[in-house]
Amino acid sequence: MSSGTVSRRWSSRGYSTAQEIQKCPGQKSRTQSPFPALWVLGGALKGQASTLKYDLVSKWMAGPALLQERDGPAVTSHQNVIYVVGGKNHSGPMASVERMEPNQEWQLAPSLQTARRRHAAVQIGNCIMALGGLASKRGDRGPIAPNEALQLDIYRAWEKIACCRIPRWGLAAVASNDYVYALGGIDEAGDSCASMEVYSLSTDSWADAPAMNEARYNVGAAITGDFIYAVGGRQGRDFLDSVERFSLKTSAWENVASLQTPRCCCEVVAVGGHIFALGGYGSCGRLSSVERFDPTQEVWIIVDELPGARNCMASAVIFQ
Repeated sequence: MSSGTVSRRWSSRGYSTAQEIQKCPGQKSRTQSPFPALWVLGGALKGQASTLKYDLVSKWMAGPALLQERDGPAVTSHQNVIYVVGGKNHSGPMASVERMEPNQEWQLAPSLQTARRRHAAVQIGNCIMALGGLASKRGDRGPIAPNEALQLDIYRAWEKIACCRIPRWGLAAVASNDYVYALGGIDEAGDSCASMEVYSLSTDSWADAPAMNEARYNVGAAITGDFIYAVGGRQGRDFLDSVERFSLKTSAWENVASLQTPRCCCEVVAVGGHIFALGGYGSCGRLSSVERFDPTQEVWIIVDELPGARNCMASAVIFQ
């Protein structure tokens, strides 16, 4: 797909239209953007320590490289600081964690107790949490890592917290107020999950929540308004283009418009009331396309392309 045929209207709620895609990452923008910046970090490609930044009114540009290569990490942010948690390198699952403040270089943060890959990370209260994931060196079977949390006010060491009712890897997770929602993934028996669980910070406990309409693993998720969106993923060997959303008001799932390209291992973020699906893996291999869902029009459109195809990366949106 040529760059001239791709619409690049990333966001419409107060953010300017994005410009032509940057084909040679590394050129810096002339001025620092006051708009939210989207970061894409690591991934399953050559140069897994690379990062990309898009400020929604400029172009893709190279960001500071991670200290370590990471395939399948998880990411979250707190008070505009990005945390990249775990992942996999040539030696296997990783326990190391890196953090980056706006316009700074990456620094090491306290390491996880259990190395992991294909997990999820969320921020809730004054904590960041690492949920599930594979602790095995390779393959899709092996022990599933326990849940852990790092208290950012103490910032000393990760501590184990309550395990999910169904331990899982390839899951997605989002946080709303003092609750964390974990959905999809692969359970210890190797079966893909439609189930969702909700974690209460006040009681350090998990409870069952309504299951999705479709089982999916290596799924992406994001929350905007009163809805949690579950995007793509896999079911068995099939790549999914289906998308569904959960209403926090009615506690019910409903199907919405499907992706243009079936994909798993993509990054899903919410910006300006829209949902974006970046990269991932499909029937033809790694993907570079970026799709946007407009809840008011109920349609996905391709709005941009990553400078290079990648999957199993992590992403975060911060203001800087």
